Amino acid sequence: MFARCIHFALILGIVISTGFVNSVSAQDKEKQDKEVAWFDMDHCAICKNMASMKDDMHKIKWDVHMLDNGMLMVSVVPRKMKEGMAKAGEGVKKTVKRLESGEQLDLCGFCQSYGGLMEMGADIKELKSVGVDITVITSSDAEVVKKIQAFGKKSKVEHKKMLAQMKTDTGAKKNK
Repeated sequence: MFARCIHFALILGIVISTGFVNSVSAQDKEKQDKEVAWFDMDHCAICKNMASMKDDMHKIKWDVHMLDNGMLMVSVVPRKMKEGMAKAGEGVKKTVKRLESGEQLDLCGFCQSYGGLMEMGADIKELKSVGVDITVITSSDAEVVKKIQAFGKKSKVEHKKMLAQMKTDTGAKKNK
């Protein structure tokens, strides 16, 4: 099970980097019942730690870039959110400990896939710079590189869908 390989910094990087915006999946509604949502703050045990900030998560600037041997994710968390993110990070840490102890928890597609990359031996590095968090995921194995890049491309597409859904939901709330 990949949970034994998960490290707090990696999972926190996932959660920060993805900018979970909304409880509604970025996937088509009819597919939600059949598939695990890619990003799912309501059902993913790791992502639930961000639920108290979901109305502000769209303020995090996030992007994915492909590399010849993998990908990188870049996120910029606004200063006003740093304290909340630190508190959420403590919740993530507790959730990861539960996973590491062997407890079976529901995870979104992003978190499951990230763990799968770890199982395949992808090299994951977390870099912190002035106001920027960078996650670099690479491999020297061509098959793993393909999986990393597929993960990055899907994450980018699903993130855009999620942002669009959030705008639709926000517009609907304002019109009520």
